[in-house]
Amino acid sequence: MRLLRVLVLAVCCLAAVEAQISVAPPVVFLNSTNRFGTLTVENGTEVVQEVSVAFRFGYPTSDSLGKMSMRYDDSLEARRSSCAEWLRVFPKKFTLAPRQQQTVRIAASIPSGLSDRLFWTRCITTAAPRQQFVDTVQRGITTNVSFVFEQVTTVAFTAGSPRPAVEIEGKGVRSDSQSVAVLWHAHLRGNAPFFGTAVTKIFDARGHQVDEISETLAIYVDMMKRSEFKRSVLGQGSYTAEVTLLSKRNDIAPENIVQLQPITTRFTILIP
Repeated sequence: MRLLRVLVLAVCCLAAVEAQISVAPPVVFLNSTNRFGTLTVENGTEVVQEVSVAFRFGYPTSDSLGKMSMRYDDSLEARRSSCAEWLRVFPKKFTLAPRQQQTVRIAASIPSGLSDRLFWTRCITTAAPRQQFVDTVQRGITTNVSFVFEQVTTVAFTAGSPRPAVEIEGKGVRSDSQSVAVLWHAHLRGNAPFFGTAVTKIFDARGHQVDEISETLAIYVDMMKRSEFKRSVLGQGSYTAEVTLLSKRNDIAPENIVQLQPITTRFTILIP
């Protein structure tokens, strides 16, 4: 009998794997007086899961149209901003019974001589069911299918008093029959990523607000952002877009976010 093994890797955000494996909080904040943090990993399935936790430096980035992806190969930024080599996790590997949870402890060994900066790394939690699903595809050949869920969260280490700063530059729109995407470039300044919320409002030629959307975001490097609106709300013509960045998020405690004054930029957009 021949055995064909298929490994299916799903890189998921919290919402996508809530019924499978969940990890909280989305960001663990550490500093020189608080070198220890915890993650909670919960098994929402009915099968035993084999779980491992590791660190890897990376950050979200985007292309010229604001389409997001993760970048893990920036060695220059890693030398400047990574804290992955300082961190230890306990336990690194464990078995998680159905509907149970495990506390994972993170400890930082702080190097000397750090400059004021917010350092970070990704915490990658990988889970696979111990019990594999076996399906016979044809006589003499069986297939073992294992679904591996990989969830990416963040560990951030605050050294001294870092201060982020962001400049917003309007970049126009991209539209089709279903949606209008307002593009804006976020230029990161200062020595820390920005954690917060972006509120984008659209005003018509008479100054009346037509629509508004709000989204949480983290800005680690310069990047293009896109705020998408329904085309049925926005017809052809000239509008004013207003983007405001606020230093608050519902999923991060206020004391962990460097509080900045709201940053607002307005720019004209033409919708064809």
